[in-house]
Amino acid sequence: MTALIVTKDACFARMLYLSLSDRNADAVVAESMPCAPDEPVKVAFVDAAEYVRSPVLDGCDTVIFGYDTDIDALGDEVRDPGAVYRRPFNIEDVLDRFIGRPAPFCDNTKKHRNSADDLHLSEASHSAIYHGEHISLTKREYELLKLLIGKRGSVVSRAEATRAVFGDGCAEGTNIVDVYVKYLRKKIDEKFGIKLIVSVRGAGYTIKGD
Repeated sequence: MTALIVTKDACFARMLYLSLSDRNADAVVAESMPCAPDEPVKVAFVDAAEYVRSPVLDGCDTVIFGYDTDIDALGDEVRDPGAVYRRPFNIEDVLDRFIGRPAPFCDNTKKHRNSADDLHLSEASHSAIYHGEHISLTKREYELLKLLIGKRGSVVSRAEATRAVFGDGCAEGTNIVDVYVKYLRKKIDEKFGIKLIVSVRGAGYTIKGD
């Protein structure tokens, strides 16, 4: 399945691209809507500022996103008002609707002692091991988990995590770190019935154990 991302916002495009890739979608990023994509597009994520001057692709779902001023400028041009999302919005809700939920990592929840000492990282395979069980991670998930473990006992701010994991080109203020913490919690906290990744209100995230 191919998803087309049309926006000049490089940081948002990168976040959406990574989120789509984690759901096994082939994502393509473009600054403007191509008149004839190389292959059929299942869903197009189009910035409102680009939508007003772009051809509308037939046969695909179109998600329109943007800030209030850009959305309001669209007027009556939008075919499906239900597919318009004002920033900021929960990207996972959008992906659930248009892409579908990813397959659960594991159907069986297993209870273990809540200790970060039992979580080990494998640099070679970009994965983690908890109580002898292998946890497959994407590159960004691995880098974020490595950062949190490396600063265990300290709070890692969202700004610090954004710079360290996603690069200086990713503007601060996005929710990309929150998205990837959610991915890690699904693969570790929810899978093993523990709580290692802890939110610190107004500050960021930390890893704690008993």
